[in-house]
Amino acid sequence: MNIKNCFKHMTALLAMLFAGLCVTPGAWAQYAGAGEGRVYIGIFTFAEEVYTIFAPKEVDKATAGDVVDNALSLYDISGNSGTLLYRAVQTGLSALKEDSSRFPLDVTSISLLTFTDGLDQGSTMPSLPPIGRERISFGMKTTDEARQILQGQFDDLQRDGIALRNGNRIPVDVYSIGLMGPDVTDARAFQQSLQDIASNPTMAIKADDIQMVKREFNRIAQDLFTKTIATKLSIPAPGRGTKVRWTFDVPSATKTGNISYNFPEAAMGSRYYIEGDFDYDVNGTPLMRNIVYSGVSFRDEAGRTIRGEQNSENRAMVDFSFYELEAGSTGNNEVREWLMEPGKEWQANVETDTDIEDTESQSTAVIYLVLDQSKSMSKDGIAQVKEAVRDLIDVFVPIKEYTQPTRPVAPAREPTPAYSDNLPNYVFVDFAPLLVGMSVDGFGIGLGYEKAFADPFSIAFYADFISASTVTAWDLLIRPRWYPSQSAVSKWYLGAILGYGMAGSTSALTIGLETGYKFVFGHFGLEPWMGLTFGAYGGFKIGATLGYVW
Repeated sequence: MNIKNCFKHMTALLAMLFAGLCVTPGAWAQYAGAGEGRVYIGIFTFAEEVYTIFAPKEVDKATAGDVVDNALSLYDISGNSGTLLYRAVQTGLSALKEDSSRFPLDVTSISLLTFTDGLDQGSTMPSLPPIGRERISFGMKTTDEARQILQGQFDDLQRDGIALRNGNRIPVDVYSIGLMGPDVTDARAFQQSLQDIASNPTMAIKADDIQMVKREFNRIAQDLFTKTIATKLSIPAPGRGTKVRWTFDVPSATKTGNISYNFPEAAMGSRYYIEGDFDYDVNGTPLMRNIVYSGVSFRDEAGRTIRGEQNSENRAMVDFSFYELEAGSTGNNEVREWLMEPGKEWQANVETDTDIEDTESQSTAVIYLVLDQSKSMSKDGIAQVKEAVRDLIDVFVPIKEYTQPTRPVAPAREPTPAYSDNLPNYVFVDFAPLLVGMSVDGFGIGLGYEKAFADPFSIAFYADFISASTVTAWDLLIRPRWYPSQSAVSKWYLGAILGYGMAGSTSALTIGLETGYKFVFGHFGLEPWMGLTFGAYGGFKIGATLGYVW
C-alpha cells in the first residue's frame, strides 16, 4: 500500500470512528425513565480537611448496604482542630457541577445537604488551594465575602440549574441542618451560619437534638422522593402528519352494538379528549405535536409536544405517556382511538382495543452529603448521623440487609473529581498535518495547548506546519470551543477556528468551524475531530489529536 492509499484508509477510519461517536447521546437517551426510585449519592466529611469518603456514583439495591457500612465506617471524629465549613460546602458544589455529565438522565431533583455542629473555622486561610475547576478560594476573605461567594452560586444554581447530557436543566436545592455544639455560645451567629450555607432561610434547619437531626434528614428525603403515575396510551404507528385523537367519553361500538359510535361525528362530539399531530424527529423518535387537551387534566397538559417510544411487545405500536391523570376528569375510563389523515374525516380504530394502562414510576435523585466530623462532635452524635444517612438512602433504595464492612479505602487529603476527564489543561500533537504531509510525500506536524477557562468553554492555541517538495504551508490559530455537556476539555465540542496562515507564497486570514469528541484515559487524551477552514491553507480537514491532560 502506497502512502497516498494509506492516507485515504486512515481518513476513512477516523470518519467512521467520529460517526460512531455522534450516536452516543441517543444511546444514553434510551436509559432514561427506568421507573424505579434511584439515588446518585456522594458523601464528603470535613474538619481541618475536607475528605471524600464516598466518590459520587449511583447506588442500587445491590450496593446500598456496602455504601452504608463501608463508606460510613470512615466517618468518625477528627483528632485535629478546625471546621472548614464554607470550604466543604464549596467542595460539594464544585463536585456537583463537575460530575453532572455522569448523572442519570431521568433525574428529578439535585440537592446538597450539609450537617454541622459549629461555625466556620479556617476556610479563609490563604494557604489552602483553590477548589474545583473554577478555582474558587476563600483565602483572606472576610466572613461576609465568603458568604456572598456561596450565596451567588446558590442563586445561579436555583435559576440556571445543572445541565444533564440530554440538555435538561435541573435546579439545585442546598439544605443545611445544624445542631449547636458545646463550643458554640452565640445561637444567633449559628443560625446565620446555617442560612449562609442554604439556598434560602427555609432550607436552614436548627435542630434541638440529634433525634430532630434524624427526623429532618428523613423529611428532606421524603420531600425529594416522589411517585408519579404514568398513563400510557398506545396506537398503531400512522403516517406522518396524521391527526390522532384519544377520546374518553365515546363508548365502544363493539360493546354497545351501535355502529353510530364509529362515525366521525362521534369523535367530533367528544368533550373529553387528547389530540395531536403524529410525527418523527430527525432520529426517528415518534412525536405528538400541537397537542390539545379538552376536559382532561394531566400534569404536563401545557406541553405542546411529547415523545413516544416503540412498544416493547409490538413493533408496530407506539406508546405515549401522560403523567398524573386527575381522577374523574375524563368522564369515564374507556379510551378510544381516532385517526384523521390530511384532507379526510375521523376514522375510528376498531382493530385495537385500547385501555388506560397506569404505571407507577419513582423519582431519581442526586444527593451530595457534606458531614461535620470536627472534634466537638460526640461519638453518639456521629452514630446518629450515620443512622440518618442510612435512613435517607433507604427511602430511595430499600436496604434489606446490611453487609459486613470490607477493607475501607483511606480518605483522600482533598476531594478530587471522581473522573479524570474533568481536568482543565490539554497539550496535544495533531496528526492531521502529518497525514496531509505524507499524502504529498512530505512531512507535517501540529501542536497545541487547550485551557478550560469558564465551564463549559475552553480555548486552544494551535500551530501546524507542512513541508513538501511542492508546497510549504503553516497556520497559527486560536480555537475557542464550547462543550454542551459542561465538561470542559472532555466530551463533545463545537468550536471556531481563527488565525493566519500561509501556503507557498499566498498568505491570508484563516477562519473556520470544527467539531470533535475527546476521550480521556487517566491523564491521556484522544480526540478525533473534523473541520472546514477558509484561508491560504484551507479546506475540509479531518484528524485526531493525542495528548496529556492535567
